[in-house]
Amino acid sequence: MDRIALLHTRLPITTLGLLGILLVWGLIEIARGRLSASFLAMIWVAQWLLSAQFLLGLMLLVGNVRRLDLALHVIYGVITVSFMPAALVYFRERVGRRAALHVVGCVVVLLVLLVRAVATV
Repeated sequence: MDRIALLHTRLPITTLGLLGILLVWGLIEIARGRLSASFLAMIWVAQWLLSAQFLLGLMLLVGNVRRLDLALHVIYGVITVSFMPAALVYFRERVGRRAALHVVGCVVVLLVLLVRAVATV
């Protein structure tokens, strides 16, 4: 359980770095006026990292290493892991600069949610 706890505390650093890169890359996509397939693939890589973080936290919660008094941390985890798939389903009909703007806005929201989730520990 100690290794799982260590991974759970270190993985957000990697995810924050990736989301920061996606934010800069997304601004370039907005300037180009479209979303590239490689950008969307990296969005899904970030989603996999968030899902791994969520599963590690869930394992710690079930293993009683993490206490239930971290309810706000758990709520942020649930919202963070479900936000981007819901947003991509909602924005799937949009194309061009507007789609890029919406997805980059979602990346900003994910950055804020992840920082808040880390801060509630």
